[in-house]
Amino acid sequence: MEVAVIDEGVGISSSLERSFKIKSEMDALQMAIKPGVSCTTQVSETKNIYGNSGFGLFVLEQLFSSFGWFMLGSGSAKIVSQGKNINEQYLNFDGTYIGLRLNRPPKQFSGILSDIITEGERDAEVSGIKTTASGMSRLS
Repeated sequence: MEVAVIDEGVGISSSLERSFKIKSEMDALQMAIKPGVSCTTQVSETKNIYGNSGFGLFVLEQLFSSFGWFMLGSGSAKIVSQGKNINEQYLNFDGTYIGLRLNRPPKQFSGILSDIITEGERDAEVSGIKTTASGMSRLS
């Protein structure tokens, strides 16, 4: 299975600048796949109208890189994650795109998803981010 999604919005770097100091578009991509990182991480709950928890890209990257590959690009940067390897590449695209490929289906999907989220919530807390995965992230 392979899926690609493209949008021509402001890009990940501009989006994350609402909550973080971003050094480069590559740093923004690396940050975006960490647990608990979202454009609303530093925004009050009342202003977080979409209920972002910052776990969506994290869960997708962990899951798809384990059973295929995960690609995320925005602006001048792109990362491709497969297994434990994340390759960085530079290009130019106005907006954001994501590619997901499963080479083989995961067995016991709900157990794997639960493990990914549990580890991510632990990592986020260690990083000083106090959030948990949203219900939507748990359904990924």
